[in-house]
Amino acid sequence: MKSNDRNKEYKKMIHDVAEAVSSNVKSANEYMEEEGIDFDSLISSGMKSIQRIQKTKTNSIELNKQQLYFRRVVLAGEIARKLYAEFTFGHVKFQKLMFLCEKICEYNLQDRYLKQAAGPMDHKFMHSIDKEFKKQNWFDVTREGKYKKFTYHPLSGLSKQEEYYSRYYSMYDDKIQWLLQIFKSTKTDKVELVATLFACWEEALQNNELVSDRLLIAKVYKWSKEKIKFKEAEIIKSIRWMEENDLFPH
Repeated sequence: MKSNDRNKEYKKMIHDVAEAVSSNVKSANEYMEEEGIDFDSLISSGMKSIQRIQKTKTNSIELNKQQLYFRRVVLAGEIARKLYAEFTFGHVKFQKLMFLCEKICEYNLQDRYLKQAAGPMDHKFMHSIDKEFKKQNWFDVTREGKYKKFTYHPLSGLSKQEEYYSRYYSMYDDKIQWLLQIFKSTKTDKVELVATLFACWEEALQNNELVSDRLLIAKVYKWSKEKIKFKEAEIIKSIRWMEENDLFPH
């Protein structure tokens, strides 16, 4: 049902309620005015409820392994499509952004991500993604330079990725694009810290722990001895940023 049709239905239902109190339309309208019944606010509230229900239904659909894998490939393709030209875009940053984007999309992939020094990592998926990009004719992936950096070269079939992305991720697109823009040219360490904090935060909630700055700092340092490179002030600053931008597990 289209939005305009829904609006008409809402108005009709509200009017029917008012008419149940009165014998004519004029009296019904007067009754609604006296009682402060606001069509617009009721319609707006109703539409938001419908959107929440639709989102829940979409997320609750059970995808088989092949379907879920392909949707993840499409999401990875969006990240690569937007960031492939950035000097700071490599496999580690790619993986951390993939993790955060999947959290935005509310994918439940706890068993896929393992604790690695650079943060949560899904080795199996990332090892397959470059080959899958070539198979889909989206990107050719090479390793270049002194440090054999992964480099992504767009191919002619990339427009198909955009079609799939629009189909699967339209309701999350604003948040995903915001995230990619925020971290577009930042160094990998900044993305690594946010992804690690998200995973630590999520772990704390799952263990029914009281989330605090002290707890998250302790969990970050416990994650890997390499996390000592992050100062406490830097971790706290990232926590505040995540709170302000609603980028943390609920």
